[in-house]
Amino acid sequence: MRRKNIRTLFFISLLVLLAGLIVGFESIDLPGNQLDRDNNGPVGLLLGLDLKGGAHLVYSAEQTVNVNMVLDEPKSEQEVKRTLDSLGIGSANINTYLRERFSVEVPDLEDNEIDQFVAAMAEEIGPVEEFVHNREERTKVSLVAKVGPSNEQITSVFSGLGYDDFEVSTSMSTVFTVTGLPDDIDPEAIETLRDGLDEIYPLNDIQVYPDDRETQLALFFYPLLSEGVIQSALAKLGHTIAVVLTQDGENFSTTIEALEDARKEELKEQIVDEVHGVNSVDVVSADVALLEITFEGGQDQGNLEEFFVNQGRIDPRVTATEGRDYQLELASLDYDRDLSLEEEMVRQLGGMETFDLIRQDTTDLLMDGVVDTIERRVDAFGITEPIVQRLGEDRVIVQLPGVSDSNVNVTFSNTVQKARLVKVIEESGLEDISADLLDPVPIPNGFEILIRNITLDENAGILARYEEKFGQIIDSSFVAVPGTMRVIFQNQASSEDLRFELSDMGYETPIITPAMGSKYRIKTPSRSDDQKDELKELLSTKLSTEDRPIFVVDFEISGGAEGAKKLIGETAQLLFKERTCLNQDCSIFEDRAAVGNNGESLTGDNLSQAFGSTQQTTGEPIVNFVFDGDGTRVFRDLTTRIAGDPTKCISHFLDGEMILCPVVNQPIIAGSGFISGNFTLSEVRTLSIQLQSGSLPIALELVRESTVDSLLGDESLKGSLKAAAVGLGLIGLFMLLYYRIPGIVSSVALLSYGLMLLSVFKMIPVTLTLSGLAGLVLSIGMAVDANILIFERLKEELRSGRSLMSAIEIGFRRAWPAIRDSNISTLITCGILFFFGRELGEPRITGFAVTLAIGVSLSMFTAIVVTRALLTFLVYTPLGTRLRFFSPEGLKGVTNNEMGRS
Repeated sequence: MRRKNIRTLFFISLLVLLAGLIVGFESIDLPGNQLDRDNNGPVGLLLGLDLKGGAHLVYSAEQTVNVNMVLDEPKSEQEVKRTLDSLGIGSANINTYLRERFSVEVPDLEDNEIDQFVAAMAEEIGPVEEFVHNREERTKVSLVAKVGPSNEQITSVFSGLGYDDFEVSTSMSTVFTVTGLPDDIDPEAIETLRDGLDEIYPLNDIQVYPDDRETQLALFFYPLLSEGVIQSALAKLGHTIAVVLTQDGENFSTTIEALEDARKEELKEQIVDEVHGVNSVDVVSADVALLEITFEGGQDQGNLEEFFVNQGRIDPRVTATEGRDYQLELASLDYDRDLSLEEEMVRQLGGMETFDLIRQDTTDLLMDGVVDTIERRVDAFGITEPIVQRLGEDRVIVQLPGVSDSNVNVTFSNTVQKARLVKVIEESGLEDISADLLDPVPIPNGFEILIRNITLDENAGILARYEEKFGQIIDSSFVAVPGTMRVIFQNQASSEDLRFELSDMGYETPIITPAMGSKYRIKTPSRSDDQKDELKELLSTKLSTEDRPIFVVDFEISGGAEGAKKLIGETAQLLFKERTCLNQDCSIFEDRAAVGNNGESLTGDNLSQAFGSTQQTTGEPIVNFVFDGDGTRVFRDLTTRIAGDPTKCISHFLDGEMILCPVVNQPIIAGSGFISGNFTLSEVRTLSIQLQSGSLPIALELVRESTVDSLLGDESLKGSLKAAAVGLGLIGLFMLLYYRIPGIVSSVALLSYGLMLLSVFKMIPVTLTLSGLAGLVLSIGMAVDANILIFERLKEELRSGRSLMSAIEIGFRRAWPAIRDSNISTLITCGILFFFGRELGEPRITGFAVTLAIGVSLSMFTAIVVTRALLTFLVYTPLGTRLRFFSPEGLKGVTNNEMGRS
């Protein structure tokens, strides 16, 4: 037998054995809470709501609360945020569009220029109530960027090296394509080109695409210099407070902490090495004026920054702001605090001119966002098949299939402490004592004690005192040299004690697994919050005695509905990042934080509103958005910086998943705008919901938790399984009677397929509903169909006079195209069904598509690999000479000798 066939058979046997072991365990419980499996069906499969039932959660969306307040004295947004946190109101949007007080840093502004500078500010922006100033020495870093590469420069480099009849084109500012080059360009010529192009602008990569007639080159230069690139480099070098400013995109500057002369020279070298595209760097000392300016009325920070530009200064930056007029959007607030909130905030923020509190009713858009977020979180891959529905105006029902049991992870305190052990021995007059837990596996109340120069009698005396102080000793040992005694005291809480007490509490047949040390894992039905607190208290009080106090030091519940409840209870997280595309289709990119000129990040908390509409001029569906005050300023800085650059876009991440990345055509000054991109009305609505759900702080309160029974009952499940078993048996019998030995091989391959399929379903785990079972049965039929195609080809080759080995090889080769095409077309159909199932929110369609796709993929493997390996193995057995067993119709006119194994 060929070695390749032996290796294949060994590999298949290993896979089948592993699959059998996985299927053989009723419940798979992997280490850690995140990998808990709560399998509840036959051989531990996870069944859907229609077959097994699950957890039933009802959430109520609490009303958001809008607070409009005007303070007597300006306060920073950070102070308002700290006040809300101290009052237990952590989830809130804070908006303030106008500020009265600004902290400004102005490099190189002399003392005799300050009064004139502030006077000009008051004349252009508004009356200044007061200002104070100070000075501080800093280090100023100035950079001049290289001019980006152009078609003309690249053409000049290639022409200078003797190339002609070529063409240079570009689709992005730093990505170029050169066509029409000779087909014999060698690596040495590429290196020469690299050196020449590097002189224009730093080159990142050259990709070569040769063919018979010409060579094409793709040139990837490093991204053009920007504030974000420089700021990231300085942060990497340890200067995190640096805020980089520019007005023309060529000259950049920032101020950092004061540095010594030697450190300045070192920083210049580090910047040149770290930042690509720098023409020159200058690091000098700078005297910075620190101004605290208070205006008589509220001002937009953008007006202040525009004044700096008009004064011809690009270095000043606003480091802090304080305002009086704030709009707060609170996720929730107890009704009994409606009257007391103002008094609570006055105590911390000072007096207020006005304070208005308005409760907002939940909207359809907001509730749709809640439903969308919950579905994406509890069914990230489309295989859990939960049911998430709105109930009335402000409630959501979440039904989680197969979720019934929870794992209670409890750790009890040791009744014996190392310090107390040592103290008892020291009271006997012995010295130089050390105690530690038994190794390598810690045992509850098990210790190893080292006492030098101890005798056997002294050891016996110590054990007696230990029993008197700490209770019964269940095991002990003593080694005279070096004087080591090992002792294990009775465990404070045994599995039997736990089982007895839990049964007495009403927990029938709890599954208790001792873990390391004094930890236990208890599997119980899913518990409500009140029941969890009650269980924790009972475990402490029921197991404790006067002589042996036991405390619960750690109590955690995992599995069941706990993971889903944690996810559902969180507000959707919306993040923005500045993305730089490094190739044409942006499959290679670099993300960095979306920040303004002063270093503030843009997050979902800054998004006030998102809604869908159509563009007035073209009728194209668009997504409108509105930012708050801080968001407006940061977004203005960001869009001004990257506007018109096709290599940059603003990526939007919702719960870590990117939902879109629009390119900025022009600066967005007003803090509101729209996103377009050939969207359909349905896509616009979905994006609006996703953006809104990621920005609005809506609180969900769990008002009911219960376990629901299966929708179809156990009889439907038993009937489905019986039908599947009968179908498999009939298929196996038909294959055996009609195809003889190949039919036996097909049955063995089919059993292997079944084991591997069940193991995959169990490990992912896939939630099986009736629609999923339909996909599973259909995939079994397709697996048999592939075997029939192979055996019919095998029969034809045998009848044509080929040897058995040759007939197997040619039969598989000729059957493969038909098997491949049919299965690929089925997988494409599965992809379409999955897409529409997710779009329509219909989990039964996605469940059918997923199970069918997994089954079809595995059936291809078993038909081509397993069946072939088994047939090839039979060639080298005595059955390989009895060819009449390989064809249902016999082989007329051909003898066994004429059809040997050759």
